[in-house]
Amino acid sequence: SSSEFDRHSFEMDDDGNISYYSCPDKSFNNELKYLKEKVDAGSKFIITQMFFDFKLYANFVKACRDIGITVPIIPGIMCISNYSG
Repeated sequence: SSSEFDRHSFEMDDDGNISYYSCPDKSFNNELKYLKEKVDAGSKFIITQMFFDFKLYANFVKACRDIGITVPIIPGIMCISNYSG
């Protein structure tokens, strides 16, 4: 849908690396408020989606801390199931 398309954006740096953002700034604060409501309702931790750019994770954690989310924020990982990938 067009509303789902609006929630995604892509960026390419000078080296050709592509960054994907699933929640642009216009929705980010609303999503953080909703996440804080979940924590205030009793969530004990947060697990992120898998990511490849640590800066995105660090910025997300900082944004959470800035609005008062203090529970652990666990980075999402992908387990390697075999040597060939």
